[in-house]
Amino acid sequence: MKKLLFVLFALGLAAPAFAGQPSVLVVDPDKAGTNVRDAPSGRVLDIIPYASANSPDNVKERRVVNLRSNEGKWFKVSYSGGEGYVHQSMLGVCTSATEDGDPVLLKAPRFDAASKGRVADGMRARPLAFFMQNDTAFLNVEILEGPRKGTTGWLPEQSFTANPYSSCWRR
Repeated sequence: MKKLLFVLFALGLAAPAFAGQPSVLVVDPDKAGTNVRDAPSGRVLDIIPYASANSPDNVKERRVVNLRSNEGKWFKVSYSGGEGYVHQSMLGVCTSATEDGDPVLLKAPRFDAASKGRVADGMRARPLAFFMQNDTAFLNVEILEGPRKGTTGWLPEQSFTANPYSSCWRR
């Protein structure tokens, strides 16, 4: 069953992003869980549980959220428990290679934008904003490791993943 779920997540079939809602991971290391608020810096509505490598699948999968909008350093997210705001520092994605190689970090949220260079597959990245262009989600990210650490740029949805079974955030 775990292998089937991994394959489905890897293919993007088990937790597809809704139109205009790219999926990201809750990567908060706090074992008490991650607060979901009613507004940026607002009242806590819910807590998304912490997940370790040994957590049940349903706990790991709850840590995949869909971005709805962003307000400064806060994202409005939808998740299995509802909707609310999570601070960007609690969220992450992993870069993902495409058929033409390692992901390309772009200067703007469009395919014809100038390149800032390639980023290695499987690098951790922090979402800063997102933008929809012709049914494709572009995520503005800060690369958190490797030779491009600290670099910001845009990744199209084909170049990032929010797979809760990936080892990217478990190092």
